[in-house]
Amino acid sequence: MSTITKKKYEVLAFAKLPISIEVEAQNEQEALATGKIQLDDMTAIEQIQLMIKQTDGNVINPTVHDFDVDVVEVHEE
Repeated sequence: MSTITKKKYEVLAFAKLPISIEVEAQNEQEALATGKIQLDDMTAIEQIQLMIKQTDGNVINPTVHDFDVDVVEVHEE
């Protein structure tokens, strides 16, 4: 009886998703500047983690190989 051997593969994908953070500021201009400091400073970000939870409850934790953050707008809550 022969045994089926499975190999490991890495599947590369690109996920584009909008994100948001809450900041405290006196006005929208200050909020935008604060957000840029926290999100645009690539030297300050050590790691980005992503968790994907499927409808069946299965959780996938992909490896984030690279990232690019672009702060685009501010909304008052």
